[in-house]
Amino acid sequence: MCRLPCSFLALALLGSYAVQSDLGDHNALEHGASCEYLRDIKFAARQGEELLEKIAELHKTHRSDHEHTGWTARHIGLYNNIQGGPQDT
Repeated sequence: MCRLPCSFLALALLGSYAVQSDLGDHNALEHGASCEYLRDIKFAARQGEELLEKIAELHKTHRSDHEHTGWTARHIGLYNNIQGGPQDT
């Protein structure tokens, strides 16, 4: 298994996009108000309650809008987190 170093916020944002991809838009009736619906999903080797809460918070903000996803990915700083990795030019 490979590991990609990233900040807490970047991990939460990527996790929220993964949830959006798998479960679709947040639905309060289906997903509830807590992060309980995320408990069985593995996001990180050592994930805690704080990460699950942040992922749930961010998931609530996403709507099925694929137009802006690429822009967000470029601007959360992942391109420069990997030493010697690709550079956004």
